[in-house]
Amino acid sequence: MSSRARLAHLRSRLPSRQHLGRLLFLAWIGLVLAPMVALASVPTPAVSIPPAGGKGFPFDTSPINLASFGYTENEFFISGNAQAFINSGTLGNNGVWNVSPGATAPYVTRMLVRTPAEPERFNGTVVVEWINVSGGVDATPEWDYAHVELLREGYAWVGVSAQFVGTEFLKTFDSVRYASISHPGDSWSYDIYSQAGMAILHGNPQPLGALTPAVRTMLAAGESQSAFRMFTYYNAIQPLAGIYQGFLIHSTGSGAALSQSFAGGGIGPSPIPAPPGVPKTLDIPVPPTAFIRGDLHQPVLFLNTETDVTFLGAGFSVHNQPDSRTFRMWEITGTTHADAYLLEFAGADAAKSGLPVPPFNCGNPPINVGPHTFAVRDAVHALNLWTREPERRPSIGPRFTVQIVTSPQTAAVLVRDPTTGNAIGGIRLPQLAVPIETLTGVRPPTAVAGNPNCVLFGATDPWDGDSDPWDGQPGLDPSPTPEPSLVTLYGTRHRYLEQYEEATEESIERGFLLRRDRDEVINLSEVAVVPQGAAINAQIIPDP
Repeated sequence: MSSRARLAHLRSRLPSRQHLGRLLFLAWIGLVLAPMVALASVPTPAVSIPPAGGKGFPFDTSPINLASFGYTENEFFISGNAQAFINSGTLGNNGVWNVSPGATAPYVTRMLVRTPAEPERFNGTVVVEWINVSGGVDATPEWDYAHVELLREGYAWVGVSAQFVGTEFLKTFDSVRYASISHPGDSWSYDIYSQAGMAILHGNPQPLGALTPAVRTMLAAGESQSAFRMFTYYNAIQPLAGIYQGFLIHSTGSGAALSQSFAGGGIGPSPIPAPPGVPKTLDIPVPPTAFIRGDLHQPVLFLNTETDVTFLGAGFSVHNQPDSRTFRMWEITGTTHADAYLLEFAGADAAKSGLPVPPFNCGNPPINVGPHTFAVRDAVHALNLWTREPERRPSIGPRFTVQIVTSPQTAAVLVRDPTTGNAIGGIRLPQLAVPIETLTGVRPPTAVAGNPNCVLFGATDPWDGDSDPWDGQPGLDPSPTPEPSLVTLYGTRHRYLEQYEEATEESIERGFLLRRDRDEVINLSEVAVVPQGAAINAQIIPDP
């Protein structure tokens, strides 16, 4: 649609003059009252600048040359008294979880802030990532997946160390810089995350500096273990806090506990006890089959991979939740919970902070190389538009075809095309619409035995005439035998590239791929070995 046609369309939807005054008055009331409610329920924490410490830089500092993109990175400490929460009634499957303030405890944690250096580059939106601690240290998978979109479009990004395990590692990483960090436990994480939002808006010093007056939107985001927390935050805390205007809940099937009797946990064998002197809190689990509540105005874009629907339980919960005026579920075919793109970036993150690069090698077959990053970039863009203009809802995507089985145990299983091994249904970006390999978020069972973490990494099996060592091996080969023939499917390289470009345009038109990612997506097809097929096709990923 041209800009002139879009303007005419927008004008046709304007309210009549007789209703305009009333609408403006109600909008003004909303703008005035919403901050007052947030201020009354969530305090603004103290903000301070950390000491240089022994290393002279913050943990998880970006390996990207941010200055080359016109960005800066800074770290701030926030401190105050946080509340835990208890339920005021049954925590049911409808997600309407009414809660009340519980015990209070002091805390000191940190925020990592990446912003445009020049205010005119700032687009007015802050993506506030709940930093992930699944590996026992702070990690920023949302930034890793979405940084290309964030940097080129002028977003501000803030990572919040909201959980106990991550803050404990900070003190190990740099005992001087992080000596004052103190976290009471994950029961207080929800309020700490709320207070981080208040620090962004009202802190002194201002974490966003000169950009602060230009903030229009704050988007809450969390992936994996952080998404579990984000799920519970939206259902239970957002109605009380009202800090964030939109939510990206990414890769989970259920919420985290509202409260717990221990401090936290990561990759250790057992939960970590609460620190001495911290008030006792109850274990308050949430139902694993719950939906996202539907009675709030703030929109939720929920993005899930194949792994999340099968391994993380979404097949029994949010996979079944209908799309609505405030809820969208995007299930991305051929993607896994953590793919080769993310793991390469995570390795660079670790190396930049001086840590050994984690051993991500899962053996055969190779780790998934699906289009996860492109889906996340589009999700950030779509959520931002939706939050600012509620009528500009993201496209409704098709869901996976899921079958519930009861033997050998109850499980949600993706139905797969017997000729390709790829899942049926879901949002099919070009790599799946015009496939040259089997891309799955469900790693074959034998390929997990040596490293249980590999269950999250999925698999890629290039169609190369069954010439790979795992081809035909039961429990190891994700593709059918024989594999599809690329010569039969496409005939020539030209025909393959032509179909791939058509699929790219279709994904853009349907709203599941950004036009500004078009060239990068098409480049993936141009470096592929087609129609011969080759093992090297399983190594093709965007440049992190």
